[in-house]
Amino acid sequence: AAGEGGLLLGDGYQSASELAYHSGRLDAVGVARRPKDRISMYDFWPQPTIGPSTTAAWLSRSGKRKVPKPLAPLFARAEKIPVPSVKGTVWRLDGYVGAGWPLAYEEGRDAR
Repeated sequence: AAGEGGLLLGDGYQSASELAYHSGRLDAVGVARRPKDRISMYDFWPQPTIGPSTTAAWLSRSGKRKVPKPLAPLFARAEKIPVPSVKGTVWRLDGYVGAGWPLAYEEGRDAR
């Protein structure tokens, strides 16, 4: 969904680790959790960089979740795509438009 040079994002560290394992692209996997989710020690690990116009795929383990509000405006377009073999929902995020990554969190809230 993200393409060869794209970024893979999970809604938490479980989904991000699964993306890393199955894709083999450890350098291109990050986490974009919802602001209300609790922080963990993994929030202090470095996130991958995103270049201009980069495409990303965001995996939500829950089929009901939408792209987090702080993440959505960072891309020109977000589209839910069907991937039958995946448990959860995959969103394709096209065209990174600029600053704002990695997302900043403070005590489970968006810091911006």
